[in-house]
Amino acid sequence: MKQIAQAFENFAFKAFDFSGRATRLEYWAVIPVIWGLIIYLAIGDVQEFWSFLLRRQVPPLNPLYWDAIVVFLLTIIPRLSLTVRRLHDGGKSGRWAKLPYICLITSIWLVLGVASALLTSNIGRGGGEALAAMSVFAVFAFSSVDSAWSAIFGMVAVLNAMGWDAIIAILAELFGMGESVNINRGIASPSGGLSSDPLDGGTVGLVIVVMIALPFVTGMLHLMFMLNPGLPEDQQYGHHKIAGATLRQRGEISENPFAGYKYLQERSPDEEAARKQAAKEEVRALYQSRVLGRS
Repeated sequence: MKQIAQAFENFAFKAFDFSGRATRLEYWAVIPVIWGLIIYLAIGDVQEFWSFLLRRQVPPLNPLYWDAIVVFLLTIIPRLSLTVRRLHDGGKSGRWAKLPYICLITSIWLVLGVASALLTSNIGRGGGEALAAMSVFAVFAFSSVDSAWSAIFGMVAVLNAMGWDAIIAILAELFGMGESVNINRGIASPSGGLSSDPLDGGTVGLVIVVMIALPFVTGMLHLMFMLNPGLPEDQQYGHHKIAGATLRQRGEISENPFAGYKYLQERSPDEEAARKQAAKEEVRALYQSRVLGRS
């Protein structure tokens, strides 16, 4: 418990410290708790946002109103500095701290790409649901703010009356769960481009591979770096932290928890010699004034 408390203390007081090292315990004792708190607050924020829409009220548009966003913004720099120190402990450069953000951005890109492909496939099959969804988006895009909020309020009321089971069924039908997308047709398009125009087709294939592989590769690399043990020697990023039990076995520290306070009064040899000389002068002055009666 003491080490866990020390990890949270370092997280708070080393928020802007991008140098030094952090152990695996220091990282994994803090980061899951912070993200768990953010997710817990986000669930409450979503419920409150939904209740605003059900009451036909415009939710607060100030991001600082929502607790999850506030905690996320307040901890973004401490989380980044802790990640950099954890990378330093494994001998890695702090530039690798960009991996989680690359993973997040490419994941959003992948989800949007898949959703776009599914909607396009449904439109190609003459799917009415996809056309209805695109018409809703068009209403939001080309209407005024008041009419857009009115449409949102009406849609939320309908969805709330339908229930989540019906919503999931509609989404399954929208994305063609019963009639899967023709994958062969989708693969044939880039391959045809490769044969007709190798340069253009190769670019399309590279983009597809990168879009699919990059989120998984960056996520696994970041996880591996965070799970790697620290290097057991001093390096350019700082000294290796040796456990207290190991130091006690070596006899380098005492079992007395107050033994470290003696270093507060520790003096250098020159300071100790000056102190002794000053004490001798003080004794000589007292002897002359009190014994010999001299001023």
